[in-house]
Amino acid sequence: MIQRIQTVFLLSVAIIAALLFVFPAEVYASSTETIFYTLLPFGVKEGTSPIIYGLFATNIGLIILAFVSIFQYKNRKKQLKTSRLLMLLSAMQVSLMFVFSLYNKEGYTKDYTWAAYLPLAMIVFSLLAGIFIKKDEELVRSADRIR
Repeated sequence: MIQRIQTVFLLSVAIIAALLFVFPAEVYASSTETIFYTLLPFGVKEGTSPIIYGLFATNIGLIILAFVSIFQYKNRKKQLKTSRLLMLLSAMQVSLMFVFSLYNKEGYTKDYTWAAYLPLAMIVFSLLAGIFIKKDEELVRSADRIR
């Protein structure tokens, strides 16, 4: 059923991933200019790292996979696997975001905004969705044993 609590968590993952397209995750500042980076690779400046395309693809994959997982409510084992894959993709996004720099010019200082920490929330929501999917599966198995 779509009205389960894990659907709310999976929908939260999709919404958070969409928010990363709107709010800047990294800010690069120099004495003359400030550059804000969202995860959209359109209109990038000279000196932008190609890692922005990986982050964009990962974010699109997170949105699509979250909606796929929501509509797999009839097959809880597949839904559990896709929620674990969501956790893995979110962790990959965190590592890409914090390890690699999106802008590679000298004289700029890098700061993270609050939006840079949203993938950590996606990991938590994916974990919670997996916990509740597992509880549903155990509930169905226990009901099958009673019959």
